[in-house]
Amino acid sequence: MNRRRTEGSETFHRLQQWTQDSAASERLAAQLLRVEGYIGVDPSHPLGGPDGLKDAVCLKDDQKWIGAAYFPRGDQTPGAIKEKLLSDLAGVAANQAAGLAFVTNQELRLREREELTQIAEPVSLDIFHLERIASLLDSPPCYGIRLDFLDIEMNKEEQLAFIADRDAMFKEALDQLMEKFNAIVNRGDAVAGTVSVPLGEMKEFKSILDTISGSNAYGFVYAPSGSIFGSAAGHITRLQVPLAELRAFADLLDRITGSAGVSSSFALSTVVGGSSPGHVSRLHVPLGELKEYEAHLDRIIAKRLLLPHP
Repeated sequence: MNRRRTEGSETFHRLQQWTQDSAASERLAAQLLRVEGYIGVDPSHPLGGPDGLKDAVCLKDDQKWIGAAYFPRGDQTPGAIKEKLLSDLAGVAANQAAGLAFVTNQELRLREREELTQIAEPVSLDIFHLERIASLLDSPPCYGIRLDFLDIEMNKEEQLAFIADRDAMFKEALDQLMEKFNAIVNRGDAVAGTVSVPLGEMKEFKSILDTISGSNAYGFVYAPSGSIFGSAAGHITRLQVPLAELRAFADLLDRITGSAGVSSSFALSTVVGGSSPGHVSRLHVPLGELKEYEAHLDRIIAKRLLLPHP
């Protein structure tokens, strides 16, 4: 079996020698716009039909933009590229938009990009040229898109990069959660009548969260892309939390809420049900700031209890 070209050449050449139809190119363009932060990307008619001089509508910096895809096979002349851009620019005024995202599989040098930008003035122009698209598709968040549209699977190096990228995203989300909780606890030291949580218990709390979410000392995370609290399909079903550890987690919440002396089984039912004395709602901090945190924990524990025990 022939080994695929390395250093990004395979992606570059498959884009350059595009053999798929316009529907595929418009759908790929929509995916790339989402990856680059465009919001509410709404394709027009990839399968054909009146599109109102636009392939997609989206938002950038709270302003309306339109998207246009241009994926001919092989290199085109500068004149052909300019002609296509001018026809797409007409859609900006027709749709009362602020800018145009021009997505093309053509290789454009810096000078050529500058010239196209000047032609578009005063309209804002964002050019997705061949090298930019190839670079995006060869990044971990886009491996799935690349497989779908170019049939390029991950090699060993990319698998390692994908795992590292998932791990970094998970740790960042967890750190943000802990920062939010720490901010609530630390603010309690300065407010009369509130309680603060000992540092040792906070470390234990974080350690249990690490185990629940699948993190480990080797830096690998087994959750798929998406929210660490289960918005991505399949994440919650992969949790591996022993029942004893859930009880320890419930006991810790009891200590935080000041309901010492309650049994672990009662504490666990309290965490899941959320209505008995000693629940998280008894924390002496603003309840509004705990609602999101409480909902996440309730969902994690409740869904884990529905899974068959090993």
